[in-house]
Amino acid sequence: MFLWKRKTVIIFLILLFFFSSVFWSETSGTKPRSEFDTDQQYISHPGNIPSFENFTTPIIIPGESGILNFTIKNRYNLPLRNVYLALEIYHWARIDDSSDISEISEPPYFFSSTNSSTLLSLRFGLIKSNETVEVREKIKTKGDTREGTYFVRTMLTFTYNNTSYVMKSRGHFSKELWNQATSEPDEHEDTGTINLTLLGVDGIIPETTFSVRKPVAIWPIYVFAGLTIFFAALAIFVYLIEEEVYPKLNKRVEECRRKLNKLWFSLKNRKSKS
Repeated sequence: MFLWKRKTVIIFLILLFFFSSVFWSETSGTKPRSEFDTDQQYISHPGNIPSFENFTTPIIIPGESGILNFTIKNRYNLPLRNVYLALEIYHWARIDDSSDISEISEPPYFFSSTNSSTLLSLRFGLIKSNETVEVREKIKTKGDTREGTYFVRTMLTFTYNNTSYVMKSRGHFSKELWNQATSEPDEHEDTGTINLTLLGVDGIIPETTFSVRKPVAIWPIYVFAGLTIFFAALAIFVYLIEEEVYPKLNKRVEECRRKLNKLWFSLKNRKSKS
């Protein structure tokens, strides 16, 4: 009897370990290389492509500069070689309007010792497996740079296992092509609901934004706070007078009232005589 119970417990533990392993494999972000039929499926899977994280997007006052900051993590099993990243400020928008960056006068631009343009190319060389690299770039504006939100599209090219790949963000494709690619997914690709073959890329990576706007005037806030405090004190003062909480205070108020009335009548008589 004891031996039978022991076998039952062992079988139960084996089954529990098996199902937990399957569950972890299905729910984890990065899927094992053995689960894919081809290198292309492995490279293009959304859970494996390089991860863009920790975005810090600036709000820049016209005429000043700000820092665009984020990180890129290599989630593949092997290193990435010949890594190039292109950042491009390509679109401007606000609530009631939007335009291509080419239609904007004095647009923001990336600024460094070797670059002063809306397009910036960065070379990382090699990124090891599970390594994270930081991107930290200055964006400058001019005094008459138009206020609003500016969109930055990204393009990443690299070599993995002696094969070259290119990945782009949404901003590189027209609305018509993007709609077609998302409504007609390739059944041979394990890339979610986007037809990468139609887009001509090996993966979709995120893009980012930043804002240009003048600081909000602070003086109305101080005025409002001052008026709030004044009327609150006045309300307390009136309450104390009407409830006669402090008799001495009432006496002082009455004296001030008599003096003010006396002054008023004297000024009124002086005006009538003149």
